[in-house]
Amino acid sequence: RPDDLRLISDFMAQEAQESHPTKKSLMANLQVAERQLAMNKRSYYLPTLALQGQMDEVLWRGGDGSDPLPGQSFNDNSWNVALNISYPLFEGNRRHINVQKSKIQQDQLSLNIKNLDNALTLNIQANTLQLLSAMTNIEFAKKSAESAGKSMELVQNAYKQGVATLTDLLNSQQAALGAKLAQSNSVYNYLISFLELEGSVGYLHMLATEDEKQGFMDRLNQFILEHKKEN
Repeated sequence: RPDDLRLISDFMAQEAQESHPTKKSLMANLQVAERQLAMNKRSYYLPTLALQGQMDEVLWRGGDGSDPLPGQSFNDNSWNVALNISYPLFEGNRRHINVQKSKIQQDQLSLNIKNLDNALTLNIQANTLQLLSAMTNIEFAKKSAESAGKSMELVQNAYKQGVATLTDLLNSQQAALGAKLAQSNSVYNYLISFLELEGSVGYLHMLATEDEKQGFMDRLNQFILEHKKEN
């Protein structure tokens, strides 16, 4: 029914907006942009810390002069630690530019995500209608093939009785063959439309595990129940 078709279309649009690979990639980029923006904002007040340590040890001495003088000793171990704190007071406008650049990148990604959601919804709606049309064409093509087959049988009987000509027989056979071919094509078109719809959702039934298939159906049934209760 039209209402059920609308609900299924809305559900698949929701699935695409949550789990489509392109959407996931954009969301990951948006998270990176948000972290970059936060880091650039913190650069206004956070100093740069650098900690450096070094240790030297003499493992062996030998040869002339390797022994210390009386009352003296060699220091075979030495170490040092340095802590550097820097806070740039004058950097021109660089930090402000970095913040503005991060904001622009974040806004651009948010806009791309919104445009993608709209495009996914439109593609799913179009592909759903295309699939429905392909399903209807299967029934029409089947009835047409059955009708062409019965018509050919009548012409064959008429030809045996000498009523129909050879041309009539050949034409009926050609029409029956064409109708049978159209029926086969209608099935292929249905499968293509089905795969295009799944591609727009980002979910391929034939590649999904049993748990994934069951989870998909559970979410679909839950979605339909919730929206029917609202109405």
